[in-house]
Amino acid sequence: MERKLVKHSEIRSCAGEYYLQSLLFGFHKFFISLLTDEDINNLSPLKVAQISMIAGGISSSCTLTLTYQLYLCQTLIAAYRGRPEDAKYSTVFGCLRRVYLKEGIRGTFTGFYMSQAFVITSRTLYFGLYDTIKSFHLPMYNLPPTFVKFLYAQTTTLIASFVAYPMETISRRLILEAGLKRKVYHGDSIKCIKVLYREEGIKGFFAGGLTNMIRSVGGAIVLVLHEDFSRRAVKWIELHKH
Repeated sequence: MERKLVKHSEIRSCAGEYYLQSLLFGFHKFFISLLTDEDINNLSPLKVAQISMIAGGISSSCTLTLTYQLYLCQTLIAAYRGRPEDAKYSTVFGCLRRVYLKEGIRGTFTGFYMSQAFVITSRTLYFGLYDTIKSFHLPMYNLPPTFVKFLYAQTTTLIASFVAYPMETISRRLILEAGLKRKVYHGDSIKCIKVLYREEGIKGFFAGGLTNMIRSVGGAIVLVLHEDFSRRAVKWIELHKH
């Protein structure tokens, strides 16, 4: 049973992240193309900030809407801390089925609005700040361009993670009540904020924040690699057109 849980967890994490990141970056490029016909790298920093932030916010909202049930199940399965043999579900479909049988379709959207607020805030800053910093063409001090971009990406990822983290905390608290009979928050974001502040104070909103900041390194690497591979892919396509 334990090996089965580990196997499903690995498949869920890899497939879920690949699907989510593919949609996110694809939507971001698509919405940028709708917002401007020009190359974003040739625009002023202010214009870049406006376009990239709008595209980042819309793309993250669309991505979460299409993958929310996956996000909900991922959160529920990852939060389980008991013995593997006592787990009520070990797969995304098993988790989703249990929540659906307990609360119907509505239960599968538990915490949806706060999750939307979290991802929109996070990805607006994630994409917007990164593209804006690049548009200033700051000196590189003889450092490799890829490393400089990573520093930009890491800075913006840390800022985005820190600003949006309280919303992520609230979102997860709401999601963890999906499928339960006894609830504290009943899907109410305002009540969750009040209870969390009363019982844990401001620190409660940032519980696990340090781990999240360390995890942001992965987000920075993905951002840089995606840009690099996209540029290389475009050059390869243009080279083989004729």
